[in-house]
Amino acid sequence: MNDYISDLISLADQDSEVFNVVTVGNHKKVHIRLKKNEMYCPACGSRMKSKGWRSREVNHPVLQGGSHLVLVLHQRKWHCPYCGEYTYDQFCFVEKYKQNTMLVPYMIIDAMRDLNVTGRQVAERFQVSDTYVHNTFLSYVSMPSRPLSDVISIEEVYLNFNSENLYAPVILDFRTGEPIDILQNRKQETTEMYFRYLPEEERNRVKILVCDMYEPYINFVTKYFPNAICVVDSFHVIQNLIQNLRYYVNNVKRRYQERDNAALKEKNYQTNRDSHTIKESNEVFILKRYYWALLKNKDDIAYSLTPYYSRKLRMALDTFQIENMFLDLDPAFRPMRDLKEIYIRFNRDHQDNPEGAAEELDQIIEIYKNADYLIFRDFARLLSRYRNEIVNSFIYVTIKLHNQNDSVLRRVSNGPMESWNNIPKDYKRNSNGVSDFEYTRNRILWATRSDAHPRTVPIKKIKYVPTKKRGPYKKKTRN
Repeated sequence: MNDYISDLISLADQDSEVFNVVTVGNHKKVHIRLKKNEMYCPACGSRMKSKGWRSREVNHPVLQGGSHLVLVLHQRKWHCPYCGEYTYDQFCFVEKYKQNTMLVPYMIIDAMRDLNVTGRQVAERFQVSDTYVHNTFLSYVSMPSRPLSDVISIEEVYLNFNSENLYAPVILDFRTGEPIDILQNRKQETTEMYFRYLPEEERNRVKILVCDMYEPYINFVTKYFPNAICVVDSFHVIQNLIQNLRYYVNNVKRRYQERDNAALKEKNYQTNRDSHTIKESNEVFILKRYYWALLKNKDDIAYSLTPYYSRKLRMALDTFQIENMFLDLDPAFRPMRDLKEIYIRFNRDHQDNPEGAAEELDQIIEIYKNADYLIFRDFARLLSRYRNEIVNSFIYVTIKLHNQNDSVLRRVSNGPMESWNNIPKDYKRNSNGVSDFEYTRNRILWATRSDAHPRTVPIKKIKYVPTKKRGPYKKKTRN
């Protein structure tokens, strides 16, 4: 039975034996001792004499499933009668003076791969302190920066370490979809120090840099990557246009709301009342609920003749009727949608054909320059400003699918980055904010890299230093 328990708790020590197990409530204590009955002096080699036993408890949370497992180590004290040397029995699964077995740190860092689990939850699971989890993780995990690939994506994620470090730039390998590195902030001195200290041959390896329309990132090509071209992600270009159209829809909605409020004031004047609330009009309801008729790509709308009943409008409507009701609320909606669809269709064409895209983009810029609406004239200026970077976004590269030998052509974009950025955002939300950059960077890279490995020999003397000062408090004094 004791041999079975020894195997169950994974004690890799052939010299030790389990001789007693005591269970009290949720606490299980496993008593262990060494099998050998003699010891030789490490100083002079003489046979030592036993001076009695002592016991100490160490944490070994292998069997924890609602119960607390503790190993009680029984150690003999040995004395050399010739040289006076004293020593104690030592077990290979626990270090001297430690309160946890050597398996606990590896269990902790393995649990930390799940970003949905906080350090505090890990500490509670393994019956240790938050500080122990923090220091153990930084002792065993230090993720190095990966070499830059020929196609990289750069975009920041809002982590808000402190007022000086709000946005953390992420560098992603487009071909693998895995992070290369995370920087503490996007300030010039930070990015300058990072990229300037990279080997020149590594920077020369970069052929394509993908980013949004943030000017400093675009300038990285001329400053650090002489052999690269810049690609402005098509998603961000379209997002700029959609956002401006959304502002216009909100202005139309506000105009109808002002009309309704004016009608309420007139009604109050005529009835000698002072009502402050008004029922939402059908126009405002339609503008709030069915804005997809203008903003969504027309080819992506799931048109259907099957009607459904709207309680607010008190009628049954199909998709075509809803679309017409929305577009009829403002005379600019239909021509705006037609102008928007020109760029949407352009963005879907020209697969791996930057030359053809450049020719059509020039035509679209001329159409928007002569448009009747300021939104599209401003959009034409944006397209002219980033013309070359937008044309470069029609380049396709070959990538290998994960765990497969097949290769596919994929358009260069920040799509993998946008998907990956949800990981640190979710981590920030689950952890109720983050403040330690080194810990956060290693934690995210540890969880998202497929080939992440811990240190063979942990770094010693890692000490947790709070990044935020403690607030004022009243110190209690003894009477």
